[in-house]
Amino acid sequence: MASSISQQLPNFAHGQRLGATFHQTSSGLLHNETYTPLDESRKELRLLFLLPGEESESIKCHLEIFSLLGLEVEGNNRHTAPPFEAVSYEWGTPGSALKSIILRREKALVRHNLWLALAHLRSKVTTRILWIDALCVNQENLRERNHQVALMQMIYTQAERVLVWL
Repeated sequence: MASSISQQLPNFAHGQRLGATFHQTSSGLLHNETYTPLDESRKELRLLFLLPGEESESIKCHLEIFSLLGLEVEGNNRHTAPPFEAVSYEWGTPGSALKSIILRREKALVRHNLWLALAHLRSKVTTRILWIDALCVNQENLRERNHQVALMQMIYTQAERVLVWL
């Protein structure tokens, strides 16, 4: 049975729509191919806003883009990242079961282990802001994936907390 461990790690720590155009990725998740591009020079990332809900309700969330630099660039409406939690978890095997969530008002499929983590982390009253690689990174864009991997130390360092789901 899965459990979660929430811990503060000082200074270091180790999307998708169902519709006419979707496909299976190597990670086993279905991903929307219309992620808004990130500005690498601003060290941008997407954060997942996990909306509050009761256990019996669908998991609902949306993505927003922010910069890790702590600066605003004139003419760019993307802001400095708000306090967020980074989630580290086991993705599971490529053939593992998929569960439904609502991402950007569209039905999306995630692996069972991620669904369990989201269900456990969701508050009944407040929105949680999370960075979760499987949803916040366009897994179909190799350049973006590589850039986000290069930023992971910065992402985990700037996270208010790192949550580990085992």
